[in-house]
Amino acid sequence: MKEQIYRLQLEKTRLIGTLIHEYPLKDFLENVGMARSSYFYQRKIVALPDKYESLRHLIIHLFIENNRCYKYRRIYKALGQAGIYVSEKVIQQIIADYQLVAVSKTKMDLVA
Repeated sequence: MKEQIYRLQLEKTRLIGTLIHEYPLKDFLENVGMARSSYFYQRKIVALPDKYESLRHLIIHLFIENNRCYKYRRIYKALGQAGIYVSEKVIQQIIADYQLVAVSKTKMDLVA
């Protein structure tokens, strides 16, 4: 729910940003139901670089390098062995963002 609200605010900010030169800001904010402070906050956040960009590339590389078998715990451990310490939740979020799904064999596949 919180994520949906954040994405909605972000979309409103982008919409206002594209048309700000044609209409007054006050009118836009009233129409989309957004506070002025929220608009400027979102605009500032969008302008910031992604602090996990290099980590994203590393996680994707680890995932593909290990035949798409690593889930978040093994990636967390591999990063720890490389001296990179981040929260498991950050790793889970990056995996979810890129829809990295580990391929696992079932017992039936191993028996047959």
